[in-house]
Amino acid sequence: MTISGNILNIVVLYRLRSVSEVAKIFLLSLTFADLFLGLLNLFSIIPAIISSWPYGGGLCMAIGLSGSIFCGVSLLSLLSVSIDRYIAISNPLHYILLVTKKRALFAVTSIWIFTFILVTLASILEGKQFVIYKRDLCTCIVAFGDLQFKIFIIITLFAFIMVPGLLMILLYIRLFFISRKHIRQITELTVSSNNGIPIVSKKEWKAIKTLFIVTGAFNIAWLPFLIVHSYMAITNNTVNDGALFFILWLALSNSWWNSLIYSATNHAYRKNALQVMKSMLPCYKNHVHPINIDSDTNTFSLTQR
Repeated sequence: MTISGNILNIVVLYRLRSVSEVAKIFLLSLTFADLFLGLLNLFSIIPAIISSWPYGGGLCMAIGLSGSIFCGVSLLSLLSVSIDRYIAISNPLHYILLVTKKRALFAVTSIWIFTFILVTLASILEGKQFVIYKRDLCTCIVAFGDLQFKIFIIITLFAFIMVPGLLMILLYIRLFFISRKHIRQITELTVSSNNGIPIVSKKEWKAIKTLFIVTGAFNIAWLPFLIVHSYMAITNNTVNDGALFFILWLALSNSWWNSLIYSATNHAYRKNALQVMKSMLPCYKNHVHPINIDSDTNTFSLTQR
């Protein structure tokens, strides 16, 4: 679901003309991070079957660190999408000047570099035990339950989960009040103004609803992970392995939820996604008409289109 859904996202985003180039940059960053996370999780299939890690310590370390990097990029990219939409709706007259393509590329590049440096530096400082194979989770992850990493774990959890989650909630609360204030003045224009106050168009209102659902899904997926691992780090207590398995894969499943949300809430996305999927079918391009029979010569022909 993660791999196929995000590949579809990438193809559809390139085809969608209704999405601005700046918004596409942030959405593609989110989509690629989720796609890479899905590809990494393929390495969990064999361990889930044989109950051991057959790939060696080096690959375990690489997968554990890469998974942390892609999760961090995914969460920060989602926050970037939220900030972009907030500026577009709350300050439409200056949006083009404030959020340019170069600045968007710089922001996305900074997110990837910052996350890579943070995780890599932590692994160097903490040593080989920073990433471990968890048999009950069927994958290699950062040793969240190890007390020697307590400070780093708490800082990371709050920086990548709590702060983005709270900021997105606050942004959408603000957007909700903006839209409520001008709901009777909604027009077909993308952005207008009323005495200097922005009006939310139908197009932007749909974007608000879609991203609000995406933000809600983010919190549903990641809050249990944040709460449980913060509890373990602060109290030094352990949690049932079954619960840890559930909250880890609940968080990772967020990487394919967005595809379903976009399909369910965005007509243009859904239409383009269906066209992409139909174009992959062998019978889509060459349709065959019913057989045409010539009554005089008693012959038939097939007409292709």
